[in-house]
Amino acid sequence: MSRKTIVVVIFVLFCLSSIQHHYHLDAAEALTETNGTVLLQPSKATILNIPATSHTILLLRNISSSSAYLICQIHTQFQNLTLSLTPYHNQSQYVTGHGGMGVVTVLQPDQMEVTWHLFSNQIDSVRALVYVTPLTADDPLPGGCNVEYDLEYDPELHLRSSMPLTSTVLFQWASVGFSRSYLPPNCEYSVPQVTLEYKVYVRYNSGNDFSEDAYFDAVQSMITAGDLNDHGFYLQTVDFSLDSKSQITTASYDNQGAIYNVMVTQTKKTTGSKTAAAYIPRIFYTCDLQSTGNDKCGKTDVAAVILATFGGIIGVFLCFLGHRFFKIENFLFGFLAFGLIFYQVMAISTSESEIGNLSVAAVFGIIGGCLYLLCWWYLGFPLLSVLMNGLVAGYLISSIIFYTPFGNLPYWDTQFNYGMTFTCGVLIVPVIILCFTRVLNILSCTFVGSYGVILAIDVYINGGLKFIIVNSLRHAVHQYYLKIVITGPFTTNEIILVVVWFTLFICGTVFQLVRERKRAPFPPSPRQSHQRDAFPRLRRYQSSGEREPLLNTSNSRQYGTVYQIHNTADDYEDNEEVNRISDTEKPGPV
Repeated sequence: MSRKTIVVVIFVLFCLSSIQHHYHLDAAEALTETNGTVLLQPSKATILNIPATSHTILLLRNISSSSAYLICQIHTQFQNLTLSLTPYHNQSQYVTGHGGMGVVTVLQPDQMEVTWHLFSNQIDSVRALVYVTPLTADDPLPGGCNVEYDLEYDPELHLRSSMPLTSTVLFQWASVGFSRSYLPPNCEYSVPQVTLEYKVYVRYNSGNDFSEDAYFDAVQSMITAGDLNDHGFYLQTVDFSLDSKSQITTASYDNQGAIYNVMVTQTKKTTGSKTAAAYIPRIFYTCDLQSTGNDKCGKTDVAAVILATFGGIIGVFLCFLGHRFFKIENFLFGFLAFGLIFYQVMAISTSESEIGNLSVAAVFGIIGGCLYLLCWWYLGFPLLSVLMNGLVAGYLISSIIFYTPFGNLPYWDTQFNYGMTFTCGVLIVPVIILCFTRVLNILSCTFVGSYGVILAIDVYINGGLKFIIVNSLRHAVHQYYLKIVITGPFTTNEIILVVVWFTLFICGTVFQLVRERKRAPFPPSPRQSHQRDAFPRLRRYQSSGEREPLLNTSNSRQYGTVYQIHNTADDYEDNEEVNRISDTEKPGPV
């Protein structure tokens, strides 16, 4: 048998085995739908295709003897399902909803099998992710001290949007672990609760990605305590007290899906060892996935795209040519400064729409840019002109600082503390390098300009770097924003944009420093240039050449003759100008 024949036979057998394997998968799915029973495995995510108006039995067998309780959770993107502990909808035994929902089953001694019931009233089939979390007696029980909702144990997260531009995550306090043969601990006894610590985590989806596959991937990356440490971004720790609420309020953004989860950690006093368990993750959208109106997901903001385009063009100019065209640069920085100020004034004092506030801010920005340029035109004082540029760069630096976890420190809960600290951040750049005016001006141009370029790209790809400025504006406009936990997406796209931002900043700085190294630090102001050019003839009369004789013998008058002066019209005009200038320069009376 030749080699070609062997290769063909192997290829045919491989294809047949693949077809047979695919057929068995389809048959298994058909059998599952027919019998209505799905066999689950612990700690393994399973995506099911739930038929329309169906009753599906979820079965878990061969449970480990070390497991004390189980959390069965169901995740759908927006379709409602019902998960019940019994075949019937008994009160306090089932939960209905979408997103992330689940129930807790406390195991009895020697129990090796558990059954849950999943009901669907949808007219179409629904894809759902099912996950069973086994917990031991040493692990805390999420939601074990439920006092608000119907279930005895509620491991779910409940999301609300009580205030604009925010999302509130609520959860029930956990209970300490207990074995199968013991009763659950009394939640009213606060001493065991002190050993529990609650940490809230978040993970952002890619901007404008509202697909079901992206949703399932996000859920699977935030489903266990280990996943939270690996993929989640830590927000804040919620401390237990008898009068505190188990909730946290965070910032929310348009066209951005955020998935939250809480990890509870139990510390044993005797050994100091720690065990952790995760609640059921829940995703939050600021838009309606099923809507086709103004609140639909993925809607493009035309005004933001137009502003970002102009911002990118201006950013390229400032990054590489800002100091060279000093007057244009002054106008642009004046426009930015006054535009930011009057946008905040309009947003605080009026109820205009976003477009109206931006339009008024643009008008006052143009006026402010012209006034700032006029100051340079008339005074020609470089220190004053560079100061505004440094303040704008300092505003951006302060916004970056408060966009980090530093901005979530409890010290900034009051307006005075936040305002004074933010102002100190604005003054960082001018105070440090104000004496090096040219360097300060170039650094301000390249830093702000490079951010303008990155901001344009960020808007196009729905990234998260634009929220650096957005959060600062929200802090200035909304007083309740001081209590908000500030966070934002920082995925691979944002990391790449930060690297590009840093590269543009370095390249622009080096380019402008090299380009301007042999030039004067600053060009003269137009008024100074006009005054300097107004006295050329005076300087000609006041300065004599080296070869000009000390005594003029051409028109020397001889003794006994009459000296006649023959002035031409030009000479007369020159003499009149000299006399006029000389009179103006005479000192006044002392």
